[in-house]
Amino acid sequence: MRLDSLDRRRVLATWRRLRRDEEGIALVLAILIMLVLTVVLGSVIFMTAAAARDAHRSNAGQKASALAESGLNNALAVLNANYPGTTIYPGNPDLLLTTTLTAPVTLPAATINVASTTGYNNAGSNTISVGSSGAVTCTGITATSFTGCTGGVAGTYATGTTVARATASGSSSSTWSGTLVNVPNNPNWKWQWQLTASGRVKNPTGPASDVLRTATAIVPVIIPDSASVNPGTSAVDFIYALNDITFGQSVNVAAPVYTGHDLTLVNTATISETIPKSLTQPARPNRIAVGHDLTLSNPQNTVGHVNGNNSPANDLAEVHVFHFCSSKNNPTPHACVWGATDKVWGVVHDNVIPPDFINPIPTLTCCSPVNWTVPADGTTHPGNPSYMGFWYQNAGLGPRAACATFSGTPPTFDTGDNTINQSAYSQGAPFDLTGATYNCSSADGKNVLAYDASSRILTVKGTIFIDGSVQSTSTSAKYVGKGTLILSGIYTMDNNTQLCVNSDCGVGNPPADWDADTTALAIVADGVDNSTTPPQSIAIKKGHFQGLLLGNVDVNGMVSGTVVVGPMVSVYGNVNAGQSGTLQFPPISFASSGTSGLTGPLPLPQLLPPINFGGG
Repeated sequence: MRLDSLDRRRVLATWRRLRRDEEGIALVLAILIMLVLTVVLGSVIFMTAAAARDAHRSNAGQKASALAESGLNNALAVLNANYPGTTIYPGNPDLLLTTTLTAPVTLPAATINVASTTGYNNAGSNTISVGSSGAVTCTGITATSFTGCTGGVAGTYATGTTVARATASGSSSSTWSGTLVNVPNNPNWKWQWQLTASGRVKNPTGPASDVLRTATAIVPVIIPDSASVNPGTSAVDFIYALNDITFGQSVNVAAPVYTGHDLTLVNTATISETIPKSLTQPARPNRIAVGHDLTLSNPQNTVGHVNGNNSPANDLAEVHVFHFCSSKNNPTPHACVWGATDKVWGVVHDNVIPPDFINPIPTLTCCSPVNWTVPADGTTHPGNPSYMGFWYQNAGLGPRAACATFSGTPPTFDTGDNTINQSAYSQGAPFDLTGATYNCSSADGKNVLAYDASSRILTVKGTIFIDGSVQSTSTSAKYVGKGTLILSGIYTMDNNTQLCVNSDCGVGNPPADWDADTTALAIVADGVDNSTTPPQSIAIKKGHFQGLLLGNVDVNGMVSGTVVVGPMVSVYGNVNAGQSGTLQFPPISFASSGTSGLTGPLPLPQLLPPINFGGG
């Protein structure tokens, strides 16, 4: 027992001595401090490396975004280089198309087979991207392949992989594409380019996937408000008929004339040597062309020498009569005797009509791509697309563009049958353009058809299509604005009706000023009234009209008391005009776009500035 107690005392004593002994504590503390410093330093190194990696990746992201934006700029450059171009509205849809692989390809490869190369450069090299390949440069092209190709990230790319236009920037690249899409519910435009571009930069932090950024934008496509025309050769500045023209009553025609067949002057009608000055042009010499015979029925009928008897001062600039002349003094058709004998004076006078006298010859086509049924005629003068079919689909107000805001009872543009057939208003029950008050406007306000019965003012802006016939019954209506009214039916005005720019309807002495480039109503009537002989598309009977009248067949304003001041065009028939005073009108240099397709191509598209930029 004593030994055990002794051992216990020795152990306790040793323990007390060790507790008081601090020898070796510094080593322990040093180890602990080094451990903490190691952890801190490791953390600093890790965070520094992560920050560096993040900075490199952020820099790569910025480069990729810049490349994506440059891709958008490349797409916009392609569009701007091809608009308005030569393709009718809304433009060439193939300008920025992508394509796809039709067979797997392992890059690098000399030949890359694709579904189509439509829209790509057929005359030189193309830089493309196959999926995530980056830039691949190809020196040749066929309808379904790119040839002479080099570059691109090595690897195998599956059938169906997207192939797009690209630009190389060192080891980086940008790609871009665009799709022309219809947006029928958009109130401000119906077509737009949807552009997409991407920038691709090699990931600087290791073997991870490339850094990719995208950019998007929308480019609206519209129809311009006006179309530039040459007043010297455009039929919308002439009295024009494919067949015959007859001038009657005491009319003095101070406007250019073209007839594909016979020109006849009756009563005391004359053709002046001078087209009077207007707000936009000075007085200029008149000219006429006759595709067959010129007939002066009475002694008072003359061509030239209306304002004086001196030659060449009172001669027309040009008189072209292809066949014969006849007059009261010599009614037998004969080779024209220029001057006093036949009372036909021209500085240039011959029997050859210059090929550019009217250029181009007007047309009025119907009805593709829109369906049609009788009384419309889609076979006699077809077109693809046709004038009538194009504007049925694209008019600012019409079957495919209803009134955004309206009041009263505006016209019904169509019955919803998607067919050109005069279903909205028959020839026997036409819409009254100047009857009760109404208003119809597009959402952007660029297309308006409205009539205020209290002020008797018709407002017309843009292009309006009505699948039917129209009349005007007001006795003192005036109009403001510039636009085209396109009818699948006919247009009529009866006794004492009026629809003019000015109160004098252009026949005052002198006539009130009229700037046809800013205020002009063009009425285009494709319908045919077969109840008359010959059939007619437009009939003004003792009415007064100021503007452009263009009909499929006859344009008739021969009844005494009728006044038409403006171009009269019968595309496939005759023009009959008879009135008191001078038939004169200012030249039209900027016609409403609704006339495009009559004396030239259908309207070319116009781009608006890009909007709705996005990406990520």
